[in-house]
Amino acid sequence: MAYIREGAPSYVRRLANEFTTRGITLPTEIRDALHQLDTLEANRPEQVGQVQLIDAYLNEASNEEIDALAVAAETCQRRTDAHREACIKHALRTENLFTAHGTELTRALATVAAPLIANLTRCAELYEDLAALVRAGRHDDAALIGQLDLDAAELQALYTVRGYVTTGAVWKVDWTDCSQWKDPHRLDVIEYRGTTAERFLAGIRAGAGLWFPTPDESVAQAKPIAAEIRTGGRTHGRSGANFA
Repeated sequence: MAYIREGAPSYVRRLANEFTTRGITLPTEIRDALHQLDTLEANRPEQVGQVQLIDAYLNEASNEEIDALAVAAETCQRRTDAHREACIKHALRTENLFTAHGTELTRALATVAAPLIANLTRCAELYEDLAALVRAGRHDDAALIGQLDLDAAELQALYTVRGYVTTGAVWKVDWTDCSQWKDPHRLDVIEYRGTTAERFLAGIRAGAGLWFPTPDESVAQAKPIAAEIRTGGRTHGRSGANFA
């Protein structure tokens, strides 16, 4: 969701939508800020120009009314520019609120991610193909395989949204990044190929441990692994964290 500065109002609304469409209630402070943005944008200056002044004369408006229209017309562009800038600045402040509530929002996203991770983990345990599962009457397992790609895509989308609200956060210690995997260096033997679903399954089968932590949880998980690498207790190849 990259945007130029002028697109900040649209950006924060799209970001809010990433949560509300997933049934997540935003913190009150953010909801209030979004409501204020709506109010601010709705209060845009009335456009007044030469046409309105001409009509005022034709309609025999009073001198006072004409003077007021003339002032409004003269300052219209300045007021419009100021209103647009006010909307942008308020949107940027609202974006900062998302980051300020990043940990809280990450935990909310984690509740949505949990069943997806459970489904992917179960799929990683199933080596039969979909047709074989159906023939065996294992319809629940077949259903999981059937929605595998959708679950993987949604989980990856959740990781992306998490990134929007944790801008600048520290996730790793040295080369160890546990933002998606509890033991990311187990991924070092895996080829970075295949679909998102296939790569998730490969990581799970390698024992990397798919999860959805906050930045602090990721760092806490990474510390002992990084320390073990420093003391020569284990080696590492790639930084290995987020290949999906």
